Amino acid sequence: MAFSVKKQVSSFEHILIGIIRSNLLSDRAIKIYGKAAIDIIVKRTRRGFGVRQTGSNQYRFAKLSSSYIEQRKRSKLDSTTSPSKSNLTFTGQLLRSLVVTKSGKEGSFTIGPNQRRRKGGLTNESLAGLLETKNDRIFLNLAASEVKTIAGLYETGLAAALKRQL
Repeated sequence: MAFSVKKQVSSFEHILIGIIRSNLLSDRAIKIYGKAAIDIIVKRTRRGFGVRQTGSNQYRFAKLSSSYIEQRKRSKLDSTTSPSKSNLTFTGQLLRSLVVTKSGKEGSFTIGPNQRRRKGGLTNESLAGLLETKNDRIFLNLAASEVKTIAGLYETGLAAALKRQL
């Protein structure tokens, strides 16, 4: 029985789409990629850098005012910071609250802080909004190099899935 090239390519395409959907676009897989993005954002932010728009370059957060540094010296800070370090870490609660808030059908995901209340009545989500709009500390985007890192995870996942299936 002879198969045409067109039928073979169509069959391969069908298999490939199935592999991608079941291995790379599943809710479980998307959450793994989202958690990897969270790890990247937390590490970068703790180093004192933000990203204004997804795909752009990182920028250093503005230095803290001397009065705020003095306040931080009198406070119990998270172990990942120091009084003069501008890295969005006072208690560490905001960065530890980041979660995958939504995963899409086409492999997309959204991350953000949870809505748990903090001392003073603010939620982590509202604090992140204030930091980004009033203090120009935009941190929930991925830089171009970070997007490439996440894309590399997709590629690695695809290669592993193809190896298992073919």
